[in-house]
Amino acid sequence: MDDIKQIYESIKGLCDSYKKGDLEGILDYYSDSIFRLSSQSPCEDKTEIARSIATDLAENDISFEVIVDEVRASGNLAAVCGSSRVKLKPKPSGKSLTIERRFIDVWQKENGFWKVRLMMNNHGPSENVVAASAT
Repeated sequence: MDDIKQIYESIKGLCDSYKKGDLEGILDYYSDSIFRLSSQSPCEDKTEIARSIATDLAENDISFEVIVDEVRASGNLAAVCGSSRVKLKPKPSGKSLTIERRFIDVWQKENGFWKVRLMMNNHGPSENVVAASAT
């Protein structure tokens, strides 16, 4: 299987792990040296990401959807651009929250497996992103 197909399979596996509420399965797709940069929060490492996901899983049923716009791979690095939608439904009941983001993730091949090395995102659905024009 070529690298791009492996990355798509990894993205599917990551989404499936979220759907199952499988924290260890989710974290298997993240490099031990991962960092997450978001426009809405400070930089986080894997320990902080794991803590945040564990809290979300304990308090919510989660659905996680990813729309990939582009994947580019070269050697042991790849960039994945797209949008994501996370739906959090509080346990046992409550009003659901939907978070939409645009993202660029850097993936790195580690011991034959593709893992997310750097996550960068900002809030907002992809359909609301407008390219700025130079004047």
